[in-house]
Amino acid sequence: MKKILKILDVIYYNLYTFAYNSPRPREITAIGTLLLCIAFIVFGLYYSVCELFDVELIFFMSYLPLLVVLTIFILLIYRYIRRDKYKYIILKKPIIRSERFSKIITIAFVVFSVMMFLVLLLIIEIS
Repeated sequence: MKKILKILDVIYYNLYTFAYNSPRPREITAIGTLLLCIAFIVFGLYYSVCELFDVELIFFMSYLPLLVVLTIFILLIYRYIRRDKYKYIILKKPIIRSERFSKIITIAFVVFSVMMFLVLLLIIEIS
């Protein structure tokens, strides 16, 4: 669990630095971007697994990924904003192995989330 949180901290830090010219506060922009990427992954994986196993989605099951994303949103807000952890992360500048490798992890995470969004669009188009 600590490794997952460290990777989230690294991704959050890199998204924070990428949002340099944002009109909104950078900590909110970084959390919004992180949440959007996580939402793309959750929705894409959920609907692709349902399509793969040919599961008929009933009313409640279609809202399950939304509940997961909302729960992750609350946890991210609590972790970074409510506890002021973002200030500590910005000062600490977390990295994995090197700064370049950390940025590659962040870019790969964003690209993977966009790919899952495209898979989701493809599944919706097929259905």
